[in-house]
Amino acid sequence: MPFLQQQRVRLPEGDDLPVIDFGGQGPDVLLVHHLGLGPLEWTRTIDALGGRVRAVAPALRGHMASTVPAVPSTVASADLHLVAQEFGLTRPVLVLAGWIAAVMGLSAAVQRPEAFSAVVTINGTIAPTRAQAQEEIEVVRSPQMLAYFRDRFRLDSVVPTRAEIEELAEAKVAAIMADWMVDAQDEVRAEVDAGLRRVEGGWTTSPSSQTIMTFYDLDADDPCFPTRDLYAQLQVPLDVVHGTESWDYRSEWLEYEIGRDDPPIRVTELDSGQFPMYSHPNEIARLILRSAGLETD
Repeated sequence: MPFLQQQRVRLPEGDDLPVIDFGGQGPDVLLVHHLGLGPLEWTRTIDALGGRVRAVAPALRGHMASTVPAVPSTVASADLHLVAQEFGLTRPVLVLAGWIAAVMGLSAAVQRPEAFSAVVTINGTIAPTRAQAQEEIEVVRSPQMLAYFRDRFRLDSVVPTRAEIEELAEAKVAAIMADWMVDAQDEVRAEVDAGLRRVEGGWTTSPSSQTIMTFYDLDADDPCFPTRDLYAQLQVPLDVVHGTESWDYRSEWLEYEIGRDDPPIRVTELDSGQFPMYSHPNEIARLILRSAGLETD
């Protein structure tokens, strides 16, 4: 890896947002990680990029060491503009991992199309209709899903000692690798460790269940509510990347039907699961370089 430096950006609320500056020379790229993970998710992709772009990766609110209160993902889109400004990024390529990051980034690019040069979404399929999107959101915000998060990934668990939080982190890593088909134990452990924090009563991991639920607390009347209309509003090139074994791969819904030439919407399928930045970093790097104008098809 050419360079890595953790910095912080002060948000209007007065709290800091951790940001990893991966360095590099070339076009600017802003990387946004999956909900529940962290900026270190991009480590293998950064290695594959070989320093050919300037890459910056913020943590989402409530992730890593961030104490900034979560807000709905369309509102959190403003954080991306602030990070780009604070780091002096010039019309960066937005690279968005997962559904929440896709909603954030697409909203940011729709609201201020002059701020970004292109968008890449990775396994961030958005439903065609408002009703379908609301149904998906209700599933995630259901008591059953909350119980699953807490039981399986130990969200909101507080343990009194450092030794016990180490054990909890190990169990969380094992669950992530098993349930999300991630073969990257060292990297996932580094991400979980980056989110360990002291709280009243001992230690816990981030994010909390409240953080996750708040990102999904979307207003159906929001002009950037995630339906296919959000793609149609986008005024910059869009690359849509789908892992055919990912949990949100639904070929019957996809953006294939709204493909266009100006600005282009291109769809790429990878033989991967939900996290191709771990399993297919070279392919993800090539797509980023193409969006940055450094490679052609």
